[in-house]
Amino acid sequence: MTLASFFREGGKTLAFLLLTGIIVTRLFVWTGIPRTPVPADLRFDGIGRTVSDLIWLKATARVAWPTRVTARDAERNYHLFRLAAGMNPANSEPYFFGTLAMCMWHRNDLALKFAQEGMKKYPKDRRIRMALFGAVTVFGADLEEALKIVPDLREIEKIPDRSPEFFEAKEILAVFWVMKADQLRKEGKMSEALSLWKRIRRIYGYNRILRERAEREIRLLSKEERGTARAAARDAGRRKEEGRE
Repeated sequence: MTLASFFREGGKTLAFLLLTGIIVTRLFVWTGIPRTPVPADLRFDGIGRTVSDLIWLKATARVAWPTRVTARDAERNYHLFRLAAGMNPANSEPYFFGTLAMCMWHRNDLALKFAQEGMKKYPKDRRIRMALFGAVTVFGADLEEALKIVPDLREIEKIPDRSPEFFEAKEILAVFWVMKADQLRKEGKMSEALSLWKRIRRIYGYNRILRERAEREIRLLSKEERGTARAAARDAGRRKEEGRE
């Protein structure tokens, strides 16, 4: 195809599309079919949601490293979670993970504050409610403050065993127990982490993935604990020998 024929055929195609568009538009008018007005900012809606997801996922990525997040970092990430939540009102996930993140970073005050904001926006969201419950029962957030946010928070403890709500609550709470155990290990609190993993294995023995993870962590922590004990015994023996000299 020559350049001239390309432009000639292209011109015909463009004219055809333009004419078709005019006819379709007129059909809406002639037939009385209502045309839904498109909001001016609709084209930015998808971009806003994408940016929102990128922001809160970036902040969540640091949850696994509690020892590397300072109090100032936690506060900055708190504002990032709030920004992400505001950019996409249809998504309540930032409130769940944001509450967990604040607990991991030893900012229970911000965890309660963020959960409170989430419960105001999504009063029926069970994940945010469970995040608040996890902040109190697992990370030791202030119960009285939590009850001001959700007065019936203690009702979670009364969920009937083996009911769908029971298993849902346990699975959500498992996230908090696992993250707490990881937090303790990374902070060098091996005995506390070992004790918590044993508790997780006992509570979630029916869950194969959690049970196997707990057993693996228990083996590793037990080995580390024995190694630490042997090293301490050697140091004590060395000091004793030096004292005799």
